[in-house]
Amino acid sequence: MHSTKYTAALAVAACLLPLAACGGGGGGGGPVSGMPEPPTDETVQTADQDKLIAAGIAASTARPAFGSVTQSSNKDAAGVSTDSAQSSFDGDTHTLRIARRNGSTLSLNTDDHLVDGATVTSSVTGREMSAGRLLDYDARSITFALGAVEFDPGYGGWMSRGYWIHLTGNWADGDVNRVEVGAFVDGPEFSGPASVPVGGTATYEGVASGIASTKGQTTGPFQRETLDYAGDFRLTADFSSGLVSGEIHSDRVFGFRALDDGTPISGSRPDDVRIELGSTSINSDGSFVGSDVTLMSSSVDIQGSSSEGYWGGQFSTIDDSTGNPRAVAGTHGVTYTTPGNYTVTYVGYHFGATDDF
Repeated sequence: MHSTKYTAALAVAACLLPLAACGGGGGGGGPVSGMPEPPTDETVQTADQDKLIAAGIAASTARPAFGSVTQSSNKDAAGVSTDSAQSSFDGDTHTLRIARRNGSTLSLNTDDHLVDGATVTSSVTGREMSAGRLLDYDARSITFALGAVEFDPGYGGWMSRGYWIHLTGNWADGDVNRVEVGAFVDGPEFSGPASVPVGGTATYEGVASGIASTKGQTTGPFQRETLDYAGDFRLTADFSSGLVSGEIHSDRVFGFRALDDGTPISGSRPDDVRIELGSTSINSDGSFVGSDVTLMSSSVDIQGSSSEGYWGGQFSTIDDSTGNPRAVAGTHGVTYTTPGNYTVTYVGYHFGATDDF
């Protein structure tokens, strides 16, 4: 039995970057000896929200990279994510290592960087799952990740999923000079290649979560938002035609908004957003990437808006009782700007399973 590490709220946290307000700090919740206090929510959010939005746009328009499936704001000339998020899990400690484009590595683990955590039951698979928030920081950087790891003792395996933000700056001056964001899924059964059926169909249902940023005005004052979103994920695989398509429905967001006058507001609000994942081909190894991503909202008029994004994933190497891959996992991103210059970006992960997982 693995330990109760991470938080019970897999999909969203009550706050995303307001680290001090969350009780954050290195080494399990308090300031690390000899290190500065992390910046307050007002300092971080008002300083970096434009950069967060820019990073979200970059991540949502990056092609996922494979090994694990990773989609991040750092990408090459071809638009492929250059970061690689790799997880390891020994039944107790979950470690996340993010290999960055510049050759350095961000490393977080549940022994040293846990903010809070608990073990819950996965709504997708019924397996035991640890989920929550990790935080590491020093005088010039903050790395914050939300995610989950499921353990499957019957197969001796595990799978993890989540998303991260990395900021660099000078906290003494309240400056943020760079923001990086990304999302990932990882685990032995998604390392491929999967055995892709040559006929029939399968439906996969599960969860999706990630980071949403907005900038502009729909009604009321101009504002910027940094939010966690969560919702349902559904994917249909037509193995006869070799195509997959899907949909994500986000129904609530939690996080932080700042009005144009700098007034900070934290909390949650309903979010009726549907992200349509357009049809794309399944590769012979069970992976897929698509560039047809459409965001639809009942609360924002997106007529005439420009929209772009990428999504992708990998089928499980383990079959269900019908001979289809028992699960699918991947990343997605979409951004759009309305004619009134209201900009929204979403980037996150998705994970689903068949009925007889």
